Amino acid sequence: MSVKLFLVCFVAGILVMYLVKKRTIKTNHINSFPVTNVKFGKSLRIGLLNFEILDNTLLTTLSNAGLTSLSRPKAARVFIGATQQKTEQTLGVARVTDNDPIEEVFVKATTEEFVTLLLKSGLPSHPSWFKGPFSYKQRKLDWLINASRPVFYELDSTVATIYEKLLKAGALLASCPYKRLDLGQQALYGQESTKGMSGGSYAIYSEPLKVSISAPERASLNFAPVTFYISGSTISFFPDIILWVKNDVEAMSFGLQSARVEVIERSTYLNYVPKNAEVVGHSFTYVNRDGGPDLRYNDNPPTFLIKNWDLDIHFKSDPPLHTTFSNREAVESFAMALNQLIKICKVSS
Repeated sequence: MSVKLFLVCFVAGILVMYLVKKRTIKTNHINSFPVTNVKFGKSLRIGLLNFEILDNTLLTTLSNAGLTSLSRPKAARVFIGATQQKTEQTLGVARVTDNDPIEEVFVKATTEEFVTLLLKSGLPSHPSWFKGPFSYKQRKLDWLINASRPVFYELDSTVATIYEKLLKAGALLASCPYKRLDLGQQALYGQESTKGMSGGSYAIYSEPLKVSISAPERASLNFAPVTFYISGSTISFFPDIILWVKNDVEAMSFGLQSARVEVIERSTYLNYVPKNAEVVGHSFTYVNRDGGPDLRYNDNPPTFLIKNWDLDIHFKSDPPLHTTFSNREAVESFAMALNQLIKICKVSS
């Protein structure tokens, strides 16, 4: 009886350990790696892993000297200069023995290969579980190394100066109280424009937009780009590409040489005044054709006509990106820096 009880307890314990570890693994997703960013430096720390570029090789070390691994990470580096641009990545093959060197030589790579590596495409979200009860620590370490996928950007002084301006303008966009992603517009005529539309000539369909200086999901970079967050998608502005990640499996990259930036000033009726916004007129939600308030409506709150600036980015063969902000300085500074990067990419492509 005691043997049966022991076996039951043993099996139950194994199941509990499996469930606990599985839950821990899922919460410790690739995105949760603590990353130490050194802006455009040649070293990058991801959790307990340290990566460093030495000449044309990638050196990987572990913070805990007691741990070992037979895995090599895949990595990439991108050179962006005023007259030259190239993308390279490591092969990331496994070592045969512990005595093999842990460096991996960089080789030429296409933009598509780079984006696949950047987003860790095809990688499992957690290490495999049942390969023996005492191998979990080693398998988790191997998974961490393979899943880290460090990406190093190296800029010359000219490009670095321009990109620094883009980051500063991105910070201004992030602090802008009114920012939206425009999805489309519809012309309004007659009574349609006066009843509930403050007499506007067209209606804009948009959704909230968040801007921050941060890396897109799953990316491990030695810098933080300007990133737009919209409805589960991210749009990140790198020194050479615009990366649009729509979900875990769908992403598009646009070379800056194919982009065109347009800034348009317009005015929009809102039922509130965003902080520091420029008000150029007033109206009411329901108006008569002469612009006065429609007195038939007891609940007819005032509206405010504010200036805003469209930041539109057009691509050769893809739908454009339409955004709008209430900060003129931020939009114009961002557009100017982005246009300078576009010119550099056209010269070096």
